[in-house]
Amino acid sequence: MISLALLLAANSFSAQPPRPAVTAWVAPWEPISPQGWECFTEINPFVFAFDSEDKIYLPYAKFLAEATAAKPPKALFVPTIVNDVFGKNGQRQMLKSVPLLNRMLKDDESINAHVDELLKLAVPYDGLEIDYEKIP
Repeated sequence: MISLALLLAANSFSAQPPRPAVTAWVAPWEPISPQGWECFTEINPFVFAFDSEDKIYLPYAKFLAEATAAKPPKALFVPTIVNDVFGKNGQRQMLKSVPLLNRMLKDDESINAHVDELLKLAVPYDGLEIDYEKIP
């Protein structure tokens, strides 16, 4: 009779090793070329920011569509949000806005409201990466 421990050990040797995680952070100022992307297990395009009224904003809609189309079939798709601020004209007004973060993170109520917004934003994706810099 073969022991359970021996069976488990035998199965662990025959199992495929897990695929290593290889993540690509993709910036909107770089051209998208999906050739070679099949090695990535996660794609993180920098596409979300904020407008001048502290609302989540998608300044790179075309880039998001291109990155979505280029994503390998088995890769996770996790867009990135940054604390940059864009004006009504679509131009970036402030890079890595500390005042924006001060307003959004000033108390429990504003933090909870922001977390709720982020959770809603993440729903159609495999997650959401938060890349806030200069956090007060």
